[in-house]
Amino acid sequence: MTAPVSEEMTGQEFVELVTDLIEGQLVASVRLEAEAHLDECDGCTAYLEQMRQTIAGLRALVASE
Repeated sequence: MTAPVSEEMTGQEFVELVTDLIEGQLVASVRLEAEAHLDECDGCTAYLEQMRQTIAGLRALVASE
């Protein structure tokens, strides 16, 4: 009997859920998977930071109106 194979999250999968990650809307198991992916993927880490900066910039823009 073999143990089930656990597939790691891909970059595409991460991109598809990044908004939910930022908003704290992921179930714990998916959040942990996303965090594990970030430990291994510099590209997705940079993408997450860019998204956070974009959101912060938009919030500042809306607040200044």
